[in-house]
Amino acid sequence: MTNYFDGERFDDLTSLPANLDEVEFLGCEFIGLDLSEISLRGAKFIECNFLKCNLSNCNITNASLRDIEFKSCKLLGVNWGSAKSFFDLKVCDSNLDYCIFNNTNIQGALFKGSMLRHCEFAEAKICKATFDDCDLEAALFHHTNLEQADFREARNYFIDVSNNRVKGALFSLPGALSLFSPLGIIIE
Repeated sequence: MTNYFDGERFDDLTSLPANLDEVEFLGCEFIGLDLSEISLRGAKFIECNFLKCNLSNCNITNASLRDIEFKSCKLLGVNWGSAKSFFDLKVCDSNLDYCIFNNTNIQGALFKGSMLRHCEFAEAKICKATFDDCDLEAALFHHTNLEQADFREARNYFIDVSNNRVKGALFSLPGALSLFSPLGIIIE
């Protein structure tokens, strides 16, 4: 069985190995695959693109993700905090509801046109991340570093500025009004 793939295009599950644990993918494309509930323990994805894939509830424990893009994907309930590392994360037009980003370092991540409802970002480093046209309803930010993050086009977020780092973060009206709520300030 091959444990290394370089520049491959996968649009059929039969072209993938049965066991994806510890497999390394470099510059690969994954198109229209249902990888929900699958184990990707210890796998490496470097410069890979996922298009219209379902990776809901997949296990990414000790996986490494570098320069990865998810477009029009379903990533429900993924525990990103269990990954070994990830850099240069880009997520566009995707559903990440109920994901866990606790204790992650996703500085500079791009989330565009995506749903991140009921996600947890406790103790995460999300500096310089962009949430462009994203729905953050009921997302939890607790002791999260959001410095220089861009929330100008995000909606439905609630960030307690007394227990999160927000220096230099970008917000716009009317969403920015929610920042006053935990301070007991009433705005009419």
